[in-house]
Amino acid sequence: MFAHASYHRHPDTFHLSRQAAFQIIIIMRFHYSPFLPKGTGEPFDPATTALIIQNSPNRLYHSTRDLLLYEDSDEGRLKYQPDLITGDLDSMLSETRQFYEDKGVQIVKHYDQDYNDLDKSIQAIPDGYKTCFVYGAFGGRFDQEMASIQALFAHANGPIRDLSLWDDQNAAILLVPGEHTVQCPNYGESDAASSSSTSRRVMGEGPTCGLIPIGEPCQFVTTTGLKWNLDNQPLAFGGIVSSSNHNMEEKVTIKCSRPLLFTAEVDVGLVGSEDLGR
Repeated sequence: MFAHASYHRHPDTFHLSRQAAFQIIIIMRFHYSPFLPKGTGEPFDPATTALIIQNSPNRLYHSTRDLLLYEDSDEGRLKYQPDLITGDLDSMLSETRQFYEDKGVQIVKHYDQDYNDLDKSIQAIPDGYKTCFVYGAFGGRFDQEMASIQALFAHANGPIRDLSLWDDQNAAILLVPGEHTVQCPNYGESDAASSSSTSRRVMGEGPTCGLIPIGEPCQFVTTTGLKWNLDNQPLAFGGIVSSSNHNMEEKVTIKCSRPLLFTAEVDVGLVGSEDLGR
């Protein structure tokens, strides 16, 4: 029996090409490739995805034309039209606002300083959605990265069961106390040239990963499938932190007594769409 039994268990499976039946994508900073990678096919199905733009509508407005290379600039913009634009929106250009307002996009300004922008976006998610990808959660100011990680803790008991943070190099989820299985498409030695039958290289997460005891020490951690496994050992800042570890198997098991941040490197845009497994 683990402490904090009130925490629910997440469906802890990382895969960049995984599609949920109904999912939310929150874009915090639109300056990286996972959302619209060149040469890798469609990033998600707009028919089953609600798109929330947080303080980056200008970049979405231009990038959905430039990256998708549509002859008609509005075609890409309409295909990836957001369902909600939110934030303080002080830098939103009048051209951008006019375009999305004309298309019926909901635009909501928030000035409440008791919640950060990501919290406001998550609170705006309609009922029924269980999966949420937050892109642009890393990079930029360090305090904003910490705010993104804080959101994982703050919403651990909320209706979104599968909340993950992303940028073009990193992905992270919160492992609540209990037993978890994490599946990453890339595993084995980190040498990309490796052709061993026990390693795999495709677009997606891994093999480099980490177990970060952020917020508080984790007294007991047991893992299988990692290069450097733990056997009922503690993780804590000032002691051992499992950074720069590697998935050696496709599925990794993790048993933890306190919350842990599981991080994985992300490989985007380096392979063709045939490798996405869609």
